[in-house]
Amino acid sequence: MKIYIPSYNRYDHISTQDFIPHKLLKDTFIVIPKSQYKKYKKISKVNIICHKDSLIGISKKRDWILNQCDERYFFMIDDDLVFFLANENKKISPMKKSDFYRAIITMLSWMKKDKVPFVGFGSPAYLHKRTGEWEENYRPCMAYGIDKKVAIKNEIKFSYSIGNFMTHDDMHFAISFLKAGYENRMSNIFITKEDRFKSKKGGILDWRKKEEIMYSLNELIKIHAPYTYIAKGKNYFGNKTLEIKLIIKWKKLRADFKNKTKRNIKHFTKER
Repeated sequence: MKIYIPSYNRYDHISTQDFIPHKLLKDTFIVIPKSQYKKYKKISKVNIICHKDSLIGISKKRDWILNQCDERYFFMIDDDLVFFLANENKKISPMKKSDFYRAIITMLSWMKKDKVPFVGFGSPAYLHKRTGEWEENYRPCMAYGIDKKVAIKNEIKFSYSIGNFMTHDDMHFAISFLKAGYENRMSNIFITKEDRFKSKKGGILDWRKKEEIMYSLNELIKIHAPYTYIAKGKNYFGNKTLEIKLIIKWKKLRADFKNKTKRNIKHFTKER
């Protein structure tokens, strides 16, 4: 099992690596453009893997990691995250390195023992809805484990459109597994969110243009009709704000999943 942290231009602070315990350091890799190696080398606490500078866009980088990984089960985690534990009252507290290790081992078991090919950390935004220790209705939040064998077999990848910038690629990834008849699982105990205070610089969100975001959203809707549509509402993409948001019909996805596989998913969060 390995952990990959795709990164770009964030060589001032990589908050995610601060949570990696010593026993996982040798199996953790920051994935960066070759031209940025010297700058990352100064701050990296883990291994570094370089790709060609011509590889641009987080979706393409995630696919590159998926194809390059030499193990069946692996984790892909954003570089600007902080992690928390949620208690039974749905309150969160900072995660220790030992907790992070427990989270990884737990999710690895979900993939190996329970045969769930796409798993990951949850979001604090959905804790108030939780019905158990995990949910299977939503894409894991910016930090996920992947069963490479299942993904490759079903031709599931993060990229879904032309160009370098695709939005909601992790939702596309999760929906693709469900449509192929495979569950996904999001933790309600192991929680993550962006570190907006320290990891302000870097990433490629600010490169995106509104036209590119709209194009990729429309492509996503075409691919996953009738499960997706656009509604009014604010959505933030780095320094871009759009007066729309993507809506996913998880209830219909669940119903069609049950009809196709003859299996029910017990821990779906209720739709609003």
